[in-house]
Amino acid sequence: MHTLGRKITFGSLIRFALPTVFMLVFSSLYTIIDGIFISNFVGEDGLSGLNIVFPAAVPLLPKKWVKAKKMRQIKTLPSYLLC
Repeated sequence: MHTLGRKITFGSLIRFALPTVFMLVFSSLYTIIDGIFISNFVGEDGLSGLNIVFPAAVPLLPKKWVKAKKMRQIKTLPSYLLC
């Protein structure tokens, strides 16, 4: 039987939700630390540029991941092109 075909308990909800929570925490920490480094080394202009570009670039990431997955299916490409 499929996992989602059973009755949903609190434990199963936690088991399915924890990977998403960890990913969101990691992504948020990455953005915060990236902002700290950019503000310290580049300055206010760099931080404002990051805050303008990052929200606009986030919707483009899934398209890049799909393209990378399709490229991995092609066996003739060198491995350094598949990153």
